[in-house]
Amino acid sequence: MKKTDKILIAAVLLLLSSGCRKSPEELYQNAVEKYKSSKDLEAKIFLTQSLLQNSSFHTTSKFARQDFIEYQNCVYSIDEKKLYLENSSSFAPEGEIAFAAFSQSENLLVLSDGFSLDFKTFDDQKTINSVKVADDEVSIDGLSILEKNIFYFYKRNIFKYDFMEGKSIKLFADETFSPPFSKNIFITNIIQIGAYIGVTVGNAGSYNLSLMNSATGKIIRKNVKTASGQMKFYNNQIFYITGATGKWKIESYNLSDGNTSTLIEFKQLKDIRFSGDYIFICEDDYYYIFDMTQNLKLPVFRDIPIEDFRSTYIVLKYMDSYYFCNTDALFSNLAKIQIDIPGFLKE
Repeated sequence: MKKTDKILIAAVLLLLSSGCRKSPEELYQNAVEKYKSSKDLEAKIFLTQSLLQNSSFHTTSKFARQDFIEYQNCVYSIDEKKLYLENSSSFAPEGEIAFAAFSQSENLLVLSDGFSLDFKTFDDQKTINSVKVADDEVSIDGLSILEKNIFYFYKRNIFKYDFMEGKSIKLFADETFSPPFSKNIFITNIIQIGAYIGVTVGNAGSYNLSLMNSATGKIIRKNVKTASGQMKFYNNQIFYITGATGKWKIESYNLSDGNTSTLIEFKQLKDIRFSGDYIFICEDDYYYIFDMTQNLKLPVFRDIPIEDFRSTYIVLKYMDSYYFCNTDALFSNLAKIQIDIPGFLKE
C-alpha cells in the first residue's frame, strides 16, 4: 500500500470517528487545530474533508454531469431515481418527474410530471394536494418556488399558482416569452424579488431575458440577448451575461433609473459562472468566488478541480469522492478558513 493511501485511510478514519462524537463546527475546529500543530498531509486531508462535508448536501463516489438533473434546490440522480435536496435529505419520487422545486423555508416539495403539480410537505413526505395545470397536448416548461409563490412556465407565459385559493393566474395575458430560435426544445429560469420577475428562455448559450413588474403588469425589458440562462437580483439591479465572442461581460440593469452598466468584462464564457449569489471568475486557470454583497473575492481550493457548475451548487472532486457543495455554504466556509489559516486555500 502506498504511503499516500495509508495517510488517506488514516484521515478518513479520523474524520469518521471524530464525526460520531462532535458537531460539524467542533469537527472543523478540531481539524484547524490539528493542521496548525502539524501541517502534515494527513492534517491537510482531514481539514479539507471537514470543509467539504460542511459545505455539501450530497456526496457520491462517481459522477457524470448527464446522470444528474438539476432542479430548484435539489438534484435528481438518474441511476438511483432519487432526489437529493439541499437540506441534505433525499426523496424517492414515484414514477418519472419532469420538474421539481424545493423550499426549505416553506417545508415544501413540488413535483411535476409536466401536466400536474404534486405538493408534498417534506416532514412526512405526504402529498397534501395535486392539481392539473396543463392540458394533455402541451406540458409546462419550468417550475419554481419563489418568496412563497409557485411559478411555472406554460405555453410561453408565466403562471402563478395560488395555493390558498387553489387556482392558477396567468400573469401577463397579452405577452409571450420565446427563445431566440425556432426550436421547441428550450430551458427556462424564473427569478423574483418583490414585484419584479425575471425570466430567461433559450438553450446552449443563446437566451432571451425579459423583466416584468407583476404588480403593474408592465414589461420593463423584453428579449434581451444573453449567453446564459442564469441571472441575479441584487441591490435593486438584475445581473446577467451578455456580449459577443471574445467580448463577454456581466451587465446590470438598474430597476430604479433604467440604466445599464458593466460589472466585469472577460474573453471566454468558460471563465465566468454564476452559482447561488456568487460569481466564479477564472484567472490563470484558477477559480475565485466573488460575493457582490461584500465585494469580497476568495480563492477556491487550488488542488481540487471543479467538476460542474449549477445554479445553486458546484461539484468538487477530492480524492475519490464528489461533493455537491451548496454555494452559500461553501463561500461561508472558505471565508472562515481564510481567516483561521490564511493561505491554506492556495497551498
